[in-house]
Amino acid sequence: PTDASKANPLATFILDITDSKVPVNAKELSFRPKLAGRSYRVMKSNDLGQTNAWTPLTAVPSDAPVPGAPGVFESKVTDTNATQRTATYRIEINLNQ
Repeated sequence: PTDASKANPLATFILDITDSKVPVNAKELSFRPKLAGRSYRVMKSNDLGQTNAWTPLTAVPSDAPVPGAPGVFESKVTDTNATQRTATYRIEINLNQ
């Protein structure tokens, strides 16, 4: 995170991907900020050269408040099928209307 995102947690969208200890071959994805009035969907591709390469992760994200940022949440989701050497992730964000 930059100094600006530390001062204002809404300034930058951050996605962190780490290896999961349990289960094996899983990746933990966390992203923030997650704001009210928006829906978020985590998508994955193992091969960007394919047609319709993106598939949604089926795991349900868990949300936790970001310390020092009232009304701002961080979401975490686990890709339990991260067996490919490479994968690309994206977050689709839609405004709820």
